[in-house]
Amino acid sequence: MVHVDRNQGEFIMFLKNLIFLMLCIFFVACQSLQVPIKHMAAAEGNVPGDVQRIAILPYDYNESADPTYGYLKDSIADKVANEITSYGTYSVAERARLNELMQEAMASAGAVLTPEKMNQIGKVTDSQAIVVGRINVVSIQDQHTSRSVEVPSSDPYAPPMRRNFPYIIRSVTLNVTSEMLHVGTKQKIITDSFRETYNSEKDTDVIGGFFTIKDEEFYASQPGRVPSIDDILTRMASAAAHQFIKKISAHPHYFNIALKEGSHPAITTGMEWASKGNYERAAEAFKQATNNPESAAVAWFNIGVCYESIGRYSEAKNAYESSLRAGSSSEAMDGVSRLQKYQGL
Repeated sequence: MVHVDRNQGEFIMFLKNLIFLMLCIFFVACQSLQVPIKHMAAAEGNVPGDVQRIAILPYDYNESADPTYGYLKDSIADKVANEITSYGTYSVAERARLNELMQEAMASAGAVLTPEKMNQIGKVTDSQAIVVGRINVVSIQDQHTSRSVEVPSSDPYAPPMRRNFPYIIRSVTLNVTSEMLHVGTKQKIITDSFRETYNSEKDTDVIGGFFTIKDEEFYASQPGRVPSIDDILTRMASAAAHQFIKKISAHPHYFNIALKEGSHPAITTGMEWASKGNYERAAEAFKQATNNPESAAVAWFNIGVCYESIGRYSEAKNAYESSLRAGSSSEAMDGVSRLQKYQGL
């Protein structure tokens, strides 16, 4: 049996940590520099051109069955209203005024908001369309169980121990139906159905937190680090609102495009500026490499990406086309097609 003293053990551990750190640095260095891009995508549904103002009513929720989550009625409606307002696609009727009109309508209609009353609310608020919806919290289940976890020993030379710790598997299912109704014709313009099930066992944040925390007392006091039911439902409500908004309104589409590496010094300088988020200076630096046949395709492509990121779309399209002429790959053609799709260039 080979004996390893404490100093040798600490040195071996130091080497392991150093190798791990070097691998991490190498991995990060090998990652391409990503540039954020934003375009406004057209509404996925067909909304009539006369719709300029919309009235977003609180969603229907059966509070008599379970009033616990009644707050979702206004929560989803507020999220739709706020997001629509931020995009500027439509003007939105004032929510406080809508609530007053709804209370008056329901008082005169026997606590039932009829299609005729909804249409009247639309006309009073000078809206061409009304948004209504229904919420159904299908199920909420907590399963209490335990898991065997490897717990590091306080002695670095002792093997780890396995302990059983309790935790919760939480499952939540939510259904949301959203509709846009035309005030003039009383016809449904858009209908959207949202259904999502959350399961804490499939939540990487929960699983990762469970295995990375080494404090034994933490395991016992916060088993699994499962988010609260309200947090889960709030997250789902946001997802339901966003899914519906994509159908009725122009909405932002976010993604990243990787810049291309090159051996020309100007490419290196441009990458440095881009890493700092200064894409205008980066584009100017990349231009210094466009006269070199070996670096022109890469330089023009990177210029296109930088200009697309800062909204100079015509210049971005010209740069992508120059990259193609210099022998670039299909990625430059993707840039041209993307600008034709989103900007009509």
